[in-house]
Amino acid sequence: MRQMDRKLKIFLGDLSYINEENRFNLFVPLNIGYIASYAHKMFGNQVEIKLFKDPNELLQKLEEVKPDVLGLSFSYWNTKLNHVVSHKAKELFGNKITTVWGGPSVDTDTSQQIGLFQRFPYVDAFVTNEGELGFSNLIEQRLAEDVQEMWLKPINGIVHLNENELIKGINVGLSLDLSTLDSPYLTGLLDPFLNGQFLPMLQTSRLCPYTCTFCVSGKNKGKLRAFPDQQVIDEVKFITKHFHDKPHLPMHIVDENFGILKRDAALSDFILETSKEFGY
Repeated sequence: MRQMDRKLKIFLGDLSYINEENRFNLFVPLNIGYIASYAHKMFGNQVEIKLFKDPNELLQKLEEVKPDVLGLSFSYWNTKLNHVVSHKAKELFGNKITTVWGGPSVDTDTSQQIGLFQRFPYVDAFVTNEGELGFSNLIEQRLAEDVQEMWLKPINGIVHLNENELIKGINVGLSLDLSTLDSPYLTGLLDPFLNGQFLPMLQTSRLCPYTCTFCVSGKNKGKLRAFPDQQVIDEVKFITKHFHDKPHLPMHIVDENFGILKRDAALSDFILETSKEFGY
């Protein structure tokens, strides 16, 4: 066991293709914003976190700085980008850097998880389901253990390999109390991405009670949870304030089932009234 005598450097990426053809399909990295927000809350000044959307920016930063942890959001459309960046990180730093992917393309099926490690041997761990708890558990181990020792035992919310054996912690990825998750908008974490290049996203709740087979959430079984009313209201006001002069960049609500909660009708009315008042 050991405690780090410096801040743990963490790079988080929600990578997109940044080009002329894709310029109207770029979104604020709300997902890794939540990951960073929870990590800051749990570890305070023990961690130093930087967020990335542009893969070229991240590759350049890797040439300048060695992060301790590289975490990437894993969706089918950015697999190649994640591949290039993670491969480069391991090429530069080897086992001195911990690489972890999480997101909708991390399957909960054990055989599929084994396949992921076979496809992406430069990834040290995958986070299953929602990422805040699993990623924070991994960071806790990374702060306390030597890099190699941390893989000897299960980490809740994480799957990893130890001598080619799949090690799975307790599945905690759908149990976070959303009242404990600070808004990355209101804490300033997403400020670098509010310059008009990225579309804003709003999440008011998580999970859906239905198990539709065509949906990425169909396998998930858990409790439908909502962010606190006041936090959602403050986020709507914040987004309106920052995008009122950019009406061509619409806000996207990214709940899995917006409208299922009784409060959603009142929230819709509030969004409409705010739009009328501020012109966004």
